Amino acid sequence: MGRIRDRAFDLAGSDPVILMAGGNASGKTTFSYQLIRQGFLGAIVDSPWVAESDVRKVLNRRREPWVIYVERDFEEAFLFMVLRAADEGRMVDPSEIARTHAEVPAALLRAMALFRNQPRVSCWHLQNNAPNLSLAQAIGGPLHRDGKDALISIRMREESRSRSDFEQAARTTWNQFKQAVETRHQNPYPADLAHEIESRMP
Repeated sequence: MGRIRDRAFDLAGSDPVILMAGGNASGKTTFSYQLIRQGFLGAIVDSPWVAESDVRKVLNRRREPWVIYVERDFEEAFLFMVLRAADEGRMVDPSEIARTHAEVPAALLRAMALFRNQPRVSCWHLQNNAPNLSLAQAIGGPLHRDGKDALISIRMREESRSRSDFEQAARTTWNQFKQAVETRHQNPYPADLAHEIESRMP
C-alpha cells in the first residue's frame, strides 16, 4: 500500500494531496470521484483514518496536504452500506462502521492539533447532508486561517456519539430495514448477505 501511495504522490506532481477522513460509508469515495470528474489532478488517499504521520509524509515530499473530513448521519450511512453491499459487494462489518464513526473524529483532531498554525496544511469539514454531495456544506481552509473553523466544527458536530450508541443505532436501523423488506416496502434483499450482516451485528 505504501508503494502505491508513493507512486500516486509522484504522479500528482506539485499538486496538493487530499487525505480523506471519515466514518465508513460517509461519502468519501463519492466525493473523491466528484473531484476527479471536476479535473482535480493531485493524489487522493481515501481512508477513514488520517494520522500525524500521513500529513508529515505529504509535507516531506514538498506537497500540500489537504485533509477533508466527511460527516454523514450514521443511520443514513449504515443503510447506504447495506444497499451498497447488495449492489457492489462492498460490505463493512457493522461493528467497524460504528467504530470509525465514533473514533475517527477524535483521532483526526489529535493529529491536526500538531499543525494548527501551519499554512501549508489545510483542513475541511464536509457535511454530507444534502441530496447532492456537490451541494454539501464545507467549512475550512489553511490551518493558520479558516482551517481552525473546520477543527471547531468537527469538535462540535451533532453526530458526537459513543461506539456503543452507534452499535445500537446499527441494530435498530438493520431491524427496521428487515421489517421493510418483509412488508415489501423495500426491494428483496439477498438472503446470504442478510445472514452475513446479521452474524456480524454487534
